[in-house]
Amino acid sequence: MMSRFVGRVVAVTGAAQGIGAAISCRFAAEGAHVVMLDRQTIPDDFLPEPAAKYKVDVTDHAAVNAAIEAIHRQFGRIDVWVNNAGIYTSAPFTEMRMEDWQRALNVNLTGAMVCMQAVAPFMVAQRYGRIINVASLAGVIGFPNSAAYCATKAGVIGLTRAAAIDLGPYGVTVNAVCPGTLLTEMGYKVDELICKQNGWEPGTFLKLRAQELPVRRLGTPEDVAGVVAFLASEDASWLTGQALVLDGGQFPF
Repeated sequence: MMSRFVGRVVAVTGAAQGIGAAISCRFAAEGAHVVMLDRQTIPDDFLPEPAAKYKVDVTDHAAVNAAIEAIHRQFGRIDVWVNNAGIYTSAPFTEMRMEDWQRALNVNLTGAMVCMQAVAPFMVAQRYGRIINVASLAGVIGFPNSAAYCATKAGVIGLTRAAAIDLGPYGVTVNAVCPGTLLTEMGYKVDELICKQNGWEPGTFLKLRAQELPVRRLGTPEDVAGVVAFLASEDASWLTGQALVLDGGQFPF
């Protein structure tokens, strides 16, 4: 394993499980001081030596700002910020409840914006920063019965591109990753919902999706973590405003 991030301070939202957990472990393995944020309690033994942990809901704007200020006080800098916190909602388009729509908007899009807006001044001041947003393939091509999820993830891609333009002159890059179907808790939830809607046995959707992909397997959180680490590295210093699709070849085939 490389050690590209020794001395770097890396913060990850939605870090308690799935993609966020894998990203946290990857950066820790490469020498970073990892700060884990999640609305769930993060176990004490999650990482061998986690730099810091915060129980924060990204929809609580005051808590987000307080956490970022505390991280900066502790370490004196924030080098990488990964917006991974997100939720998935599913319903036929005409049956989408406005409360579910608003919740997805608050977490997936506004939550990302609040975090970016709060951390950006520190990165601008130090003339260095990497912001990586976890969007979704759903924000690129659309998924059935997923209007809120698709719309908010498309919004994250637009937000990424706009922020990249504004922050680029200060040495801050902003990119997004757009995973396809993954073997995560969210992936299994999607499978459960789609199988229920179609009268299929649980696991059928994931099996069919894997068979459709050129690589013949679904993605893992570790697959995403590797790309996020690349985007945070010096190898990607001239890469900004991009939305990288990680889907095993599903799109545009």
